[in-house]
Amino acid sequence: MRSSRILGTPHPNRTLAVLLLAGLAYAVSQTAVIPALPHIQRDLGTTESGVTWTMSGFFVAAAITTGIFGRLGDMHGKKTVLMVVLSIFAAGSLLSALSSSIGMLVAGRVIMGAGGAVFPLAFAIARDEMPRERIPTAMGLLSAVIGVGAGLGLLAGGAISDHSDYSLIFWLVCGLAAIALTSTALFVPASPLRAPAPLDLTGAALLSVGLAGPLVAISEAGTWGWGSARTLGVTALGVAVLGLFARYERGHHAPLVHMPTFVRRQILTTNATTLLAGFGLFGSSLLSAQFVQGSGHGYGFGATATQAGLFLLPASLVMLLASMYAGRLGERIGARGVLVVGAIAATAGLVLLGVAHDERLEVYIWNSLVYLGVGLVSSATPVLIIGGVDAERTAESTATNTIVRYIGSSLGAQVAASIITTSALKHGGAPTDDAFTVAFLVGAAGTAAALVTAFVIPNYRHAAATAAA
Repeated sequence: MRSSRILGTPHPNRTLAVLLLAGLAYAVSQTAVIPALPHIQRDLGTTESGVTWTMSGFFVAAAITTGIFGRLGDMHGKKTVLMVVLSIFAAGSLLSALSSSIGMLVAGRVIMGAGGAVFPLAFAIARDEMPRERIPTAMGLLSAVIGVGAGLGLLAGGAISDHSDYSLIFWLVCGLAAIALTSTALFVPASPLRAPAPLDLTGAALLSVGLAGPLVAISEAGTWGWGSARTLGVTALGVAVLGLFARYERGHHAPLVHMPTFVRRQILTTNATTLLAGFGLFGSSLLSAQFVQGSGHGYGFGATATQAGLFLLPASLVMLLASMYAGRLGERIGARGVLVVGAIAATAGLVLLGVAHDERLEVYIWNSLVYLGVGLVSSATPVLIIGGVDAERTAESTATNTIVRYIGSSLGAQVAASIITTSALKHGGAPTDDAFTVAFLVGAAGTAAALVTAFVIPNYRHAAATAAA
């Protein structure tokens, strides 16, 4: 009896630990497959375009489902929906582990994309359950998991690719998801705040089609061509449907996205900054991993897939520390100030990666500077979002912010990949050092633009109090 009472007693630290584990499972899954792509292409007998859909399908599905599950969490209980999301994510991981064809693997990865809703649901649960003064720190730690998990994913995926069968990657993720699901059922308290309403199915369909258009076009732009009629046409169709979605939502009594909240200055400008920062930052870890593995082409250090992950490990630790102390910094300079400092650090790191990367130590230091920026930016954005919305719309609003980050990340990754691929095609199959310089500087342009938009965000020095109110 005593044991069950203890299990049933809400405990903020225990709840946060479970949420961090759930976030880690998803974050690892984002990047662990990257080092294995050449092995998957060879073993399943597919093309480079075909194997790329193991990444593209994952992010398209994440962007589409995140908003839907975020709204369901506000309506029917965040814990319940988080368990559903983790169950779907685990099922997708299992299907991927058992796949024997590229179609089956892509299907598994698409199902795994539903795990993208883990973070907005975790942010919302943390807001409900953490003491007011600890909300910024909790947001920082949850945000840090995105980058730290991505770094660990590259390391684990590289080690598995070098020494074992790539299916082990998906067994690992499936195991993490199963543990997170069980822990959520046992230790995360039921959501105290709910806003019951019927699900806006028409809005969900419009949002899905609208997001799928630009994301598919971005994913296929390397094959179709960035200026091709197909790329521009599919993008335009998606944007038109998103416009229709916005108009429809304004007149709906229980919308999937509450448009008056979405267009508030604090929310709109924070989302714009998130989009630009995502564009600049996501491709940096992929570029760095590819760069250090280069050899004999005027760049790189001939690293193995495992060693490439190790290059990012110190940076991931810097990001974790930055996220842990972002809340304290925010108490002094406000969440917007943290965002500005992070954007400055990330921009400086990307510029230096572009112009000074001949020595291993330089890559370690500049990547750490970039990840310092990632930690601060990722910690500040959810605080700014939840500080500007009503409590019953927390999961919905953080889900929208997550979707925006996915779009920016997908665009940034595809632009970086296009620069490197174009250079490789022109120079006998291997990109030049100048191509990496350009790619890093394009990323820096994205974070510099994020710095500009960050100054437009209203500054709330006591964002934690606002968020918890």
